[in-house]
Amino acid sequence: MLVERFVEGEAISQGERDKVAELAAQWRDRLSDISWFMRCLNEQINGLNSC
Repeated sequence: MLVERFVEGEAISQGERDKVAELAAQWRDRLSDISWFMRCLNEQINGLNSC
């Protein structure tokens, strides 16, 4: 995954760095939206209950 390569310090192109910044902004926005966060959390919890 691109972000993992970035975090591990691998050399990536400027275009890839731009994409990482775009993804980080998107994740930041989503995590600041509590309803989105709770929906995702509940989906995972419901999946565990189906085991």
